[in-house]
Amino acid sequence: MSTPGFDPPSLTSARELYFDFFINQNFHNADEAETEDHHMYDFPFSVLRNGCVEILSLTRCYLNLPANLSTMRFRSIASMVLDDIYLTDQMVEDLLLGCPNLEAFEILGCRGPIHLKICSKRLKRLRIVLGDRHFWLIAPNICSINLDLCAFEESTFKNVSSLVEFRADLVHRFHQSYHQWSKVVRVLEQAPNLRILNVQNWWFKFLTSKDTFPKSFMLHNLTVLVLRTGFTQYDLVGMAARLKLCPNLKTLFLEFLFKVEKDQCLMFPCLPEELLDKPVEFNMPCLKQVTMEAYTGSKDDDKFMKILMRHEGALEKIVVVPFQGFENGEKKSLPPVVYRRRVSQVGSTVSSAAPNGI
Repeated sequence: MSTPGFDPPSLTSARELYFDFFINQNFHNADEAETEDHHMYDFPFSVLRNGCVEILSLTRCYLNLPANLSTMRFRSIASMVLDDIYLTDQMVEDLLLGCPNLEAFEILGCRGPIHLKICSKRLKRLRIVLGDRHFWLIAPNICSINLDLCAFEESTFKNVSSLVEFRADLVHRFHQSYHQWSKVVRVLEQAPNLRILNVQNWWFKFLTSKDTFPKSFMLHNLTVLVLRTGFTQYDLVGMAARLKLCPNLKTLFLEFLFKVEKDQCLMFPCLPEELLDKPVEFNMPCLKQVTMEAYTGSKDDDKFMKILMRHEGALEKIVVVPFQGFENGEKKSLPPVVYRRRVSQVGSTVSSAAPNGI
C-alpha cells in the first residue's frame, strides 16, 4: 500500500494490521481516529469487502476506492463517517452504490464535491458539515437531515416524505444567506411527518416574498422547534409567522444566532407599518415549555420575556439561560433560571425558581 508523505511506515502497517485483525475477528465497529501527529494515511477500501464492518469512521486519509466499487457490494456497512477527506462527486456516487445497506452517512468538512448528489433508497440519516456548491438529495426513506455550516448555492430535495427531523445551520452572510436558506427550507413542503425542526429565524422574509409557502401549508406533527434568533421586532414578527404553521408545537428552544457579517438595514424587507407597530401575537395553544438561551437582559430580550409571561394557553415552564460572553471561543452562561406557572381557581401566575438544571 502506497503512503505518500507518510513517515514512519510502521504506523501505516499498524493501521493495516488493525483493519486486517478487525476484519478477521468479525468485529462490527471500525473507528479509525485521527493520529496525534496528524499524518495522512492510505486507506484501501477494498479490504472491507470480505469483512463484517458495520460502522466505518475515517479521518484525514487518502481514500483509495476500487475501480469497480459500484458493482462490488459492501453489504455489511450500515454507517459511514468521512471526516476531512478529499472526495469527488463520482466517489460519493460509487460509495452509495457500493454500500447498498448504508443507512447513516456523514460527510464532515470534506473537500472536492461540486455537484454533491445523494441518491439512496436505504439511507435514513444524513449529516453534511461545511458543504457548498450544489446539493441534490433523493432518499425516500430519509428520517433525519443535518446541514451544519453549509453554504449551498443550490439545493434540491426529492422524495423525502419520511423526514422526521431536519436541521439547517447556514453560514450567516446576510447578502446571500437568505437565498440559500429559503431554498433549503423548501424541504418542509415535502415533510408532512416532521416532528423536530432546527433552523435560523429568517421567517420574516417570507412575509414580503413572492416565493413563499402555499396558504394551506402547515406542520401539524411538529412538536419541537429550535430557532437561532434575535429578539428585534423583525425577529418577533418572523417567529410569530413560524408558530402559526405548527399549531401542535410543545417545546420551543431559542438559541444564539452567530453572525459572520452584521445585518445591514437595507437588506431587511420593508414590512408593513401595521406589522412593525402593533404588538406581536404568538399562536401557540399547545406550547408547554420555552427555553431561552443566551439571555443578555437587553431591551429586546426583556420585551420578549414579558410577552411570554403574559401568555396564557398551555405554557407551563420558561427556562432562561443568562449569557456571560465568550471565553476562548466558547460561550459562557450562568446557571438557568426556571419560571413555572402555578394554576389556581382564580387564575394562573408565573413564579421564578432558584437557578437549576433543566
